[in-house]
Amino acid sequence: MNCDDSLVVANCLLVLCNRLTMMIGRQIERQLEVFKVEGGFTEGLTAERLAYRKQQSVSADAPVCPLCGKPMIKRVAKKGINSGKEFWSCSDYPQCNGTRRI
Repeated sequence: MNCDDSLVVANCLLVLCNRLTMMIGRQIERQLEVFKVEGGFTEGLTAERLAYRKQQSVSADAPVCPLCGKPMIKRVAKKGINSGKEFWSCSDYPQCNGTRRI
């Protein structure tokens, strides 16, 4: 291999690396746009969990919210004097703060 061949090969590798870097950059930008609209993995799991809870509440004959009339979801208090106890919460939370005791 002479000096000219190794320079051509090195130059081709640099061009290839540059093109790959640009392609990956464009892909990351597209994924960021999708993330802004749809959210990420955590948001998807949260949406699935809330949909499942709503379905469970409807099938469990959950009461309706005293403030807005939407079905309620069983939740567990995380803090305060009722920590660890179940209660009914409006399925439209945080837009509606309706609650009921179980």
